Amino acid sequence: MKKSIIPPNVIFYLGLVAFALGISSITIPEFTIETIIIIIGIVIALGGIITFILRLRNKSDKMFLQVLQLVGSGLNVVLGAVLALIPDVFVEIFIIIFGATIILGGIAQLVMTLSFTPISNTGKMFIGLALVMLIAGTILIINSFESDEIVTKYFGIVICVYGLTNIMMSFWLRNEISNLKKSGAPAINDFPDNNDNDGGDSGNSDDGGEG
Repeated sequence: MKKSIIPPNVIFYLGLVAFALGISSITIPEFTIETIIIIIGIVIALGGIITFILRLRNKSDKMFLQVLQLVGSGLNVVLGAVLALIPDVFVEIFIIIFGATIILGGIAQLVMTLSFTPISNTGKMFIGLALVMLIAGTILIINSFESDEIVTKYFGIVICVYGLTNIMMSFWLRNEISNLKKSGAPAINDFPDNNDNDGGDSGNSDDGGEG
């Protein structure tokens, strides 16, 4: 049976970005939730502008898709600008969305770890960290903090732990995938399905025998 996982490289870079964001939240006093929203707004707006320009330069043969992508990129620019200009309006919504994202990340880590059996001691550690992420995300959604500063510090700590967990998990996944390949176990998603190839070879030999 094939197992579906996120490529280790994606997990590694996601972890690096999350860890850097977490460290910034903890160490830089000016780095608040509002600052994060402004950064996200700028990134979304720039992405929309770039997509809009590229779409104008490379027109699609299908007018509907052309218009749809232009409208979509335009909406991204508007959304990014709104986030960047009035971040305080979106603080509570952002915290809820981020809490939900952490919970989903914890579930993803849990599913990936349980995909490999038997579970090693390292795998058990990742299960524990995934459960911590589920609890941390739930606390963020409840948002029972007394001040924005405490929320920011908590955000920083959670995202740091999440980032470090992803970085460690990326190396662990590489090792587990390597072991699966060596043992001849069923492929994982984009790896060649050796069983299919073997089946094809055996099928050819059978035909040859019958001829």
